[in-house]
Amino acid sequence: MLTKTLTLTEQVARQIATDIADGVHAVGAKLPSGRILAEQYGVSAAVIREATERLRAQGMIQSRQGSGLSLIHISEPTRPERIS
Repeated sequence: MLTKTLTLTEQVARQIATDIADGVHAVGAKLPSGRILAEQYGVSAAVIREATERLRAQGMIQSRQGSGLSLIHISEPTRPERIS
């Protein structure tokens, strides 16, 4: 069985998403700057840009020119409905 190894970008995106789900960042709050996130996660600013772009594409965060990144919502896991 082959297992896929996560890229550094995928690992960081997952960690940021986990931190969001754990309430480290409040809904509607701005995330720290890319430089600060890079320092916190011990990676380059390029990795942070790629990771936050993935989260933006997933709808977890939004970005505005000159305003930084803001958390817009936390996706709740969906559960299939029971069929009676």
